[in-house]
Amino acid sequence: HRVEESLRYAQLSYGHFALTENKRHINYARLHVAISFTANRKMEHSVEILNPLLKVAETENDSAFLSHVLSSYSNALMCMDNYASAKNILLRLQTIKKRPLTTRNFSNLAICYLYENQPDSALYYGAKAEKMIKNDADRYLFENFKYLYHNKERDFETALSAYNKADRYH
Repeated sequence: HRVEESLRYAQLSYGHFALTENKRHINYARLHVAISFTANRKMEHSVEILNPLLKVAETENDSAFLSHVLSSYSNALMCMDNYASAKNILLRLQTIKKRPLTTRNFSNLAICYLYENQPDSALYYGAKAEKMIKNDADRYLFENFKYLYHNKERDFETALSAYNKADRYH
């Protein structure tokens, strides 16, 4: 919850890793700076970092790093309400064999389909998200999707119930 402080430390960490000349550590440190910008609602800064990191991950053929970049990129795009691009990135993430999608990824994919007026696909990925729940943070993400879904369907009573559940898990 101390997002400004986390950004400062991510930037300090990046500065220190840059001195090591270890490309892998530098790239992950840059990724953490981008994630911290997203947490601070500075999406433009996050995307400025993620664009070149995506190219690096693709050229180095590092599926683990690529999956982290794609997941972080989709989160930033979701925060920018760019659901079409976020969906494309999440679908690409789904093709990486070594990394299964997380509850967050499936919930985000469900939300993308929801905002593209494809409720059947939204429910399909929402169900996948529900199957992946492992902790309260995951439960929050799923209940948040349910809230958005039922609110959009104008089922306000069910939406309020999901909102209250999400609030408890947050």
